[in-house]
Amino acid sequence: MGRAWKLALRGLRQSPGFTAVAILTLMLGAGANTAVFTIVNAIMLRPLSFPQPERLALLYVTYNRPGENWHGMNPRKMFADSIRIERWSHLNRSFESIGGYRE
Repeated sequence: MGRAWKLALRGLRQSPGFTAVAILTLMLGAGANTAVFTIVNAIMLRPLSFPQPERLALLYVTYNRPGENWHGMNPRKMFADSIRIERWSHLNRSFESIGGYRE
């Protein structure tokens, strides 16, 4: 064991309060890291639970405020309401099916 390690261990033995806080901090950091990775893995990294997730599409409505010009403007995006989704579903000839959800 190197001289620096011996000096560090001696310092930790001489101040048990600091040692306890340092170990607790490391444990909390590792636990938080594990929790965040678990959430990210479940939401973003794991594939979707659909048979062919690459075929999913997001449909939304773009609208413009009255009187504004479309040129050079980024149209605002809005999720469709249930009436419009129902209408799209009946008129649909491009998609296998159309469905909606609410948060």
